[in-house]
Amino acid sequence: DTVREDTGSIRFDYHIGDKDTLMFRYNINDSLTTNTYGTAQGQVSPQALRTQLAKLDETHIFSSTLLNEFSVAVNRFYSNTESDTGTPYFSIGSFFVNLGALPGANSFNQINANTLPEIFDNVTKTAGSHTLNLGAQIRTNRLNTWLQPIESYDYYSFQSLETNSPFVLQKQGTPAFIGNADSNWDVYGQDDWRINRKVAVNLGLRYDYNTTWNVGHGDQRQFIYATQTFGPAGQSAYSAPMTDFAPRVGFSWDPYGQGKTVIHGYGGLFYMPMQPSPNTLADNMPANATISDNLFDALFGNPPFSISYPTPNPPLLAGEQNVFIFPANPHDPYSTNWLFGVQQEIAQGTVLTVNYTGNKVQHTQAGVAFQGVNLNPSNPNPNVNRPLAAKGIPYQNENYMPNGLFSNYNAMQVQLRRNAKQLQLEANYSWSHEIDDEVNVFAGFEDPFNPKLDRGDGDWDTRQIGRASCRERV
Repeated sequence: DTVREDTGSIRFDYHIGDKDTLMFRYNINDSLTTNTYGTAQGQVSPQALRTQLAKLDETHIFSSTLLNEFSVAVNRFYSNTESDTGTPYFSIGSFFVNLGALPGANSFNQINANTLPEIFDNVTKTAGSHTLNLGAQIRTNRLNTWLQPIESYDYYSFQSLETNSPFVLQKQGTPAFIGNADSNWDVYGQDDWRINRKVAVNLGLRYDYNTTWNVGHGDQRQFIYATQTFGPAGQSAYSAPMTDFAPRVGFSWDPYGQGKTVIHGYGGLFYMPMQPSPNTLADNMPANATISDNLFDALFGNPPFSISYPTPNPPLLAGEQNVFIFPANPHDPYSTNWLFGVQQEIAQGTVLTVNYTGNKVQHTQAGVAFQGVNLNPSNPNPNVNRPLAAKGIPYQNENYMPNGLFSNYNAMQVQLRRNAKQLQLEANYSWSHEIDDEVNVFAGFEDPFNPKLDRGDGDWDTRQIGRASCRERV
């Protein structure tokens, strides 16, 4: 395996006059990682990745108390995990027996090409002891993904391989790119208020409006669980939330007015736009559905059909399609953040800071990491003692993508800093605990009808972290 990475950046500053300044910058990171995933011919995946950012800033000074900052930016992301085996992609696998090194492509041959243009404007006004900021931000998100079609043939013995009689044929992927798109419209106001030499307060309010995610060219449809039918192709699956108001407050208090003791804190809401699950609504279209046919399906089909290699267009049989359900009136995930702490100079050049901080994230999405709630499990957990959600229906897994999950984080943070001539010494320690009811990628909930049973320590629950550093000024 080999790795190549190249990074470049350029910045241009232009002073137009006493009141106007322009700045342009461009960053690029380009890499190629060659991954060998098998010993058969061509089983190499050259994984390409490129990220780019172009940004133009203009700053205009109206007066000594009024300033405007305007910027336009474009983010680009491209990745490609194609195999070198050539197309159409196929893979040969086995179960129950080791058939040795088998030919075929990697499982996920995917191209991502995302473009995110953005406009931002901020006005700063100073009036007495107040510094006011008013601003707006508009971003469009264009996420284009192509999981290229691949046929996977699983053989159960050497004889079945020799006679080209697989037990299972699975086909996944889409005929072309799937384009998910939405936009974010945000406005905010903030007041930094220096009440007196001991007390400062920060007050803010932000409003976020995130439009509905939709798939380009109408290549989507919602599955309606109550009626076990599909909605019209191209129709939006849900209504965008309209009440994402996020108030925030912070304070700093120097009780003795000597600059040696500071009590500080903040609290506020922070909304996080919903993200589309990979091709969720597009997968409800038959052309994009994953197909899985086995030997019995082929032999007893009406009419019978073949699953021998090559079978580029296996049939999507009744009762085998996986469907996806998006809530009709979801909430954007949001985090309630808080902090309270004390900063104290304990000796000349030595400052000790102790903080209690935490956050609670609510309305986290299920399904973004492939762990949707299956409302029609074919093999329900026997400990759950629940029947199937529906019987005798022409679909297989009915994956619900709710946003009712949560995570909760609390931490104590201690920092000690000391400046000793040319040396800057720093030591940090934190004790934290994170709890959530989310599950791992590709995992399932213990009870799909009650995800709260999966409440427990989170994957990123790291109880104790300590580190120290020393820097010398020369």
